[in-house]
Amino acid sequence: MYEDEYVGAEYQDVSCDLRTYRGDTLVFFVQAWAPAQPQPTEMHERQVLQVSPSASPLGMQVPSRIPQNLTGWFLQFTAKKQTADGDNQAVAASKTTGVAPNVITFPNGAVAGLTKVSVGPLSTAGLGDGDVRLVYDLIGIDPSGTRTVLRHGRWTVTPTASNTTVPD
Repeated sequence: MYEDEYVGAEYQDVSCDLRTYRGDTLVFFVQAWAPAQPQPTEMHERQVLQVSPSASPLGMQVPSRIPQNLTGWFLQFTAKKQTADGDNQAVAASKTTGVAPNVITFPNGAVAGLTKVSVGPLSTAGLGDGDVRLVYDLIGIDPSGTRTVLRHGRWTVTPTASNTTVPD
Protein backbone atom coordinates (compact mmCIF):
# COMPACT_ATOMS: atom_id res chain seq x y z
CA MET A 1 0.00 0.00 0.00
CA TYR A 2 1.18 3.51 -0.72
CA GLU A 3 -0.28 5.34 2.29
CA ASP A 4 2.16 8.27 2.19
CA GLU A 5 1.16 9.16 -1.36
CA TYR A 6 -2.39 10.02 -0.31
CA VAL A 7 -1.62 12.30 2.67
CA GLY A 8 -3.76 15.41 2.50
CA ALA A 9 -5.69 14.24 -0.54
CA GLU A 10 -8.96 12.43 -1.02
CA TYR A 11 -8.13 8.70 -1.22
CA GLN A 12 -9.47 6.80 -4.18
CA ASP A 13 -8.69 3.10 -4.56
CA VAL A 14 -6.80 2.76 -7.84
CA SER A 15 -5.26 -0.67 -7.22
CA CYS A 16 -5.29 -3.41 -9.83
CA ASP A 17 -3.21 -6.59 -9.88
CA LEU A 18 -1.63 -7.77 -13.14
CA ARG A 19 -0.46 -11.23 -14.28
CA THR A 20 1.60 -12.06 -17.36
CA TYR A 21 4.00 -14.72 -18.58
CA ARG A 22 7.75 -14.13 -18.63
CA GLY A 23 8.74 -12.52 -21.94
CA ASP A 24 5.23 -11.30 -22.79
CA THR A 25 4.45 -7.75 -23.81
CA LEU A 26 2.32 -6.05 -21.16
CA VAL A 27 -0.29 -3.60 -22.44
CA PHE A 28 -3.06 -2.04 -20.37
CA PHE A 29 -5.26 1.04 -20.47
CA VAL A 30 -6.11 3.53 -17.72
CA GLN A 31 -8.86 6.12 -18.03
CA ALA A 32 -8.22 9.29 -16.00
CA TRP A 33 -11.31 11.17 -14.82
CA ALA A 34 -11.48 14.81 -13.81
CA PRO A 35 -12.11 15.35 -10.08
CA ALA A 36 -15.74 15.08 -9.03
CA GLN A 37 -17.59 18.36 -8.79
CA PRO A 38 -19.04 19.50 -5.43
CA GLN A 39 -22.52 18.19 -4.73
CA PRO A 40 -25.32 20.71 -5.45
CA THR A 41 -27.56 21.76 -2.61
CA GLU A 42 -30.89 22.30 -4.32
CA MET A 43 -33.05 19.36 -5.37
CA HIS A 44 -33.56 20.43 -9.00
CA GLU A 45 -29.76 20.79 -9.44
CA ARG A 46 -29.20 17.39 -7.85
CA GLN A 47 -31.49 15.75 -10.40
CA VAL A 48 -29.63 17.37 -13.31
CA LEU A 49 -26.11 16.58 -12.01
CA GLN A 50 -26.78 13.08 -10.69
CA VAL A 51 -23.94 10.65 -11.41
CA SER A 52 -24.81 7.35 -13.05
CA PRO A 53 -22.41 4.41 -13.55
CA SER A 54 -21.16 3.41 -16.98
CA ALA A 55 -18.79 0.69 -18.16
CA SER A 56 -15.14 1.57 -18.72
CA PRO A 57 -12.99 0.04 -21.51
CA LEU A 58 -11.79 -2.52 -18.94
CA GLY A 59 -15.33 -3.57 -18.00
CA MET A 60 -15.17 -1.98 -14.53
CA GLN A 61 -17.90 0.34 -13.29
CA VAL A 62 -16.75 3.94 -13.02
CA PRO A 63 -18.62 7.17 -12.34
CA SER A 64 -19.86 8.94 -15.44
CA ARG A 65 -17.60 12.01 -15.28
CA ILE A 66 -15.61 14.20 -17.59
CA PRO A 67 -12.30 12.66 -18.75
CA GLN A 68 -9.21 14.35 -17.30
CA ASN A 69 -7.35 16.33 -19.96
CA LEU A 70 -3.78 14.99 -19.75
CA THR A 71 -2.24 17.57 -22.09
CA GLY A 72 1.15 18.54 -20.67
CA TRP A 73 1.18 15.72 -18.11
CA PHE A 74 4.21 13.46 -17.62
CA LEU A 75 3.31 9.81 -16.92
CA GLN A 76 5.61 7.06 -15.70
CA PHE A 77 5.01 3.35 -15.08
CA THR A 78 7.55 1.70 -12.77
CA ALA A 79 7.73 -1.96 -11.68
CA LYS A 80 10.17 -3.11 -9.00
CA LYS A 81 10.89 -6.20 -6.93
CA GLN A 82 10.48 -4.13 -3.74
CA THR A 83 8.91 -0.75 -3.08
CA ALA A 84 12.15 0.43 -1.44
CA ASP A 85 14.20 -0.20 -4.62
CA GLY A 86 15.34 2.93 -6.41
CA ASP A 87 13.81 3.81 -9.77
CA ASN A 88 17.17 2.90 -11.35
CA GLN A 89 16.65 -0.67 -10.06
CA ALA A 90 13.26 -1.04 -11.75
CA VAL A 91 12.57 -4.27 -13.63
CA ALA A 92 10.43 -2.30 -16.08
CA ALA A 93 9.76 1.37 -16.75
CA SER A 94 7.69 3.19 -19.35
CA LYS A 95 7.17 6.94 -19.80
CA THR A 96 5.30 9.37 -21.99
CA THR A 97 8.77 10.45 -23.18
CA GLY A 98 9.87 6.86 -23.83
CA VAL A 99 10.23 4.90 -27.04
CA ALA A 100 8.55 1.66 -28.10
CA PRO A 101 8.17 -0.94 -26.79
CA ASN A 102 8.38 0.72 -23.32
CA VAL A 103 6.17 3.76 -23.77
CA ILE A 104 2.97 5.42 -22.55
CA THR A 105 0.73 6.89 -25.24
CA PHE A 106 -2.65 8.58 -25.53
CA PRO A 107 -4.53 6.54 -28.17
CA ASN A 108 -7.43 9.03 -28.39
CA GLY A 109 -5.36 12.15 -27.75
CA ALA A 110 -4.36 13.55 -24.36
CA VAL A 111 -7.63 15.49 -23.99
CA ALA A 112 -9.57 12.19 -23.78
CA GLY A 113 -7.65 11.08 -20.66
CA LEU A 114 -7.12 7.51 -21.88
CA THR A 115 -3.57 6.19 -21.47
CA LYS A 116 -2.04 3.08 -23.00
CA VAL A 117 0.87 1.63 -21.04
CA SER A 118 3.20 -0.73 -22.96
CA VAL A 119 6.09 -2.73 -21.52
CA GLY A 120 8.21 -4.77 -23.93
CA PRO A 121 9.01 -8.49 -23.58
CA LEU A 122 12.70 -8.03 -22.77
CA SER A 123 11.78 -6.36 -19.46
CA THR A 124 10.65 -9.70 -17.99
CA ALA A 125 12.53 -12.21 -20.18
CA GLY A 126 15.41 -12.66 -17.71
CA LEU A 127 13.46 -12.87 -14.45
CA GLY A 128 14.24 -16.56 -13.91
CA ASP A 129 12.27 -19.55 -12.69
CA GLY A 130 9.25 -19.38 -10.45
CA ASP A 131 6.64 -16.68 -10.10
CA VAL A 132 8.19 -13.25 -9.65
CA ARG A 133 6.06 -10.78 -7.73
CA LEU A 134 6.62 -7.13 -8.52
CA VAL A 135 5.05 -3.93 -7.21
CA TYR A 136 4.14 -1.25 -9.72
CA ASP A 137 2.62 2.17 -10.03
CA LEU A 138 1.55 4.56 -12.74
CA ILE A 139 2.27 8.12 -11.67
CA GLY A 140 1.06 11.28 -13.37
CA ILE A 141 2.54 14.73 -12.86
CA ASP A 142 0.39 17.59 -14.12
CA PRO A 143 1.82 20.84 -15.58
CA SER A 144 1.70 22.51 -12.13
CA GLY A 145 3.88 19.71 -10.65
CA THR A 146 1.13 17.93 -8.70
CA ARG A 147 1.81 14.19 -8.45
CA THR A 148 -1.12 11.74 -8.77
CA VAL A 149 -1.14 7.95 -8.46
CA LEU A 150 -3.29 6.78 -11.39
CA ARG A 151 -2.88 3.04 -10.75
CA HIS A 152 -0.85 0.77 -8.46
CA GLY A 153 -0.71 -2.86 -7.47
CA ARG A 154 1.17 -6.12 -7.77
CA TRP A 155 2.36 -7.67 -11.01
CA THR A 156 3.00 -11.41 -11.05
CA VAL A 157 5.26 -12.71 -13.84
CA THR A 158 4.98 -16.47 -14.39
CA PRO A 159 7.61 -18.51 -16.30
CA THR A 160 6.76 -20.67 -19.30
CA ALA A 161 8.46 -23.74 -20.69
CA SER A 162 9.85 -21.74 -23.60
CA ASN A 163 12.54 -19.09 -23.24
CA THR A 164 11.83 -17.56 -26.67
CA THR A 165 10.61 -13.97 -26.69
CA VAL A 166 10.82 -13.36 -30.46
CA PRO A 167 10.47 -15.74 -33.41
CA ASP A 168 13.73 -17.07 -34.91
